[in-house]
Amino acid sequence: GQSVSSNAAEKMRLEAIAAGRKAVAIAPDFADGYSALGFSLFNVGLDVKAANPVFEQSIKYGRGDGDVLTGFAVFCARTGRAGEATATIARATTLDPLNPTVFRSAGTIALLARRYDEALPLLERALNMNPKMSVAHSFRGTALLLLGREAEARKAFEAEPNRVFALPGLAILDQLSGQKAAAQANLDKLIREAGDSGLYQQAQVFAMWGEMDRAVLQLERAYQVKDAGLANLFTDPLFDKLKGKAAYQRLVKAMGFV
Repeated sequence: GQSVSSNAAEKMRLEAIAAGRKAVAIAPDFADGYSALGFSLFNVGLDVKAANPVFEQSIKYGRGDGDVLTGFAVFCARTGRAGEATATIARATTLDPLNPTVFRSAGTIALLARRYDEALPLLERALNMNPKMSVAHSFRGTALLLLGREAEARKAFEAEPNRVFALPGLAILDQLSGQKAAAQANLDKLIREAGDSGLYQQAQVFAMWGEMDRAVLQLERAYQVKDAGLANLFTDPLFDKLKGKAAYQRLVKAMGFV
């Protein structure tokens, strides 16, 4: 049951971090190794304090590498360093103007900085280069939702190939338009299809539905299973209504965001 799978997941987490540490030890002036280790410590280990110096090393050695710059920029955006994130991703788009992932990240950074109008053309540019790209449609949907452009937001979420990102947006939009049964049906689908890997997204839905206690409960469960979605917690606009809650602040502190 759960204990076996969570032990297996914990083992994989520790192995990912150990592999990153080994890569850095073998090639201490190779930016990609620091980038990968920083990603593991942050997205897998959910440890901002441990990831921070590693990302700083990545940028020291990788100023000319679009992927390294992008990784650092997204880390900055997620940890509240919006100015650095914007400056760094601008360099990455100049260095790597044909890479859709860089533009998806640029759109994500604008979204996390609450610059929704600016996020849209960046995400659209990524999707023009790679129409099948995962997550870009849903981030576009989130920006449109937060701009109050609900019909366009629905189309964006419906176009999202990754269901873990499509279903929460649809559940939020259904609730906003008073379609309670449809909203619940989309949430049920998310729970059924994603299980524990969708706990963070369930919390997003509850927060946007105004059900703060249920949102907090799912975030705490997400932290227990080390759900990678939590890397977004500190700057996710869908949790703006939750920021005053003691439980939210405890979680942000536990992960080292503050």
